[in-house]
Amino acid sequence: MSETQRIFVAVPLPMTLKRELALYQGSLLRQPRSLKVVKPELFHITLHFFGDLTPPQVATLGAGLQPIAASQTPFLIEIGGVAAFPSAIVVPVITGRETLIALGLAVRQLAAELGLPATGKAINPHITIARVREGGNPLEHMNDEEAEEAYRWTCQSVVMYESHLGPAGASYTELLRVPFAAPMPSVNPASAELPSME
Repeated sequence: MSETQRIFVAVPLPMTLKRELALYQGSLLRQPRSLKVVKPELFHITLHFFGDLTPPQVATLGAGLQPIAASQTPFLIEIGGVAAFPSAIVVPVITGRETLIALGLAVRQLAAELGLPATGKAINPHITIARVREGGNPLEHMNDEEAEEAYRWTCQSVVMYESHLGPAGASYTELLRVPFAAPMPSVNPASAELPSME
């Protein structure tokens, strides 16, 4: 049986933002001992979860991500508030949702073209900050009265991660970071030199 890797593609968060979001995370959660609190270093926005792939499949996927990233320029993401999923507490994406959904659909289409696992679930961009233990109600652990902060950053790449499951919880290894295309330089017409009439 060949070795496999547990793979997903996501948008990364800057380290400084992860630290700020960790403080926000603490204010949003009630009774955190009853939750599986996500470590700040693991914060991300999932575009597509592939599951177990073989090393050749991982290499093919990495190559396929290149044209997707090349067709996208950096864009603004804003997150804020708090929301409940059936088994998780999340911080939703406010600005940049449409672009993230389009990227997720592009990665999903790539998966279909490569014969890799693809899901038909709706794409709902968010950052998971805690998971509720089996039988728990996320609404009981969500302090939405403190959900007043908003955070912004410019997204400049997508990342392919390998997920490792262990007794202490999950950890991620960054396998590949694919930068977006550089934005076209803007020209200020007022500062442009006019051709000489001589």
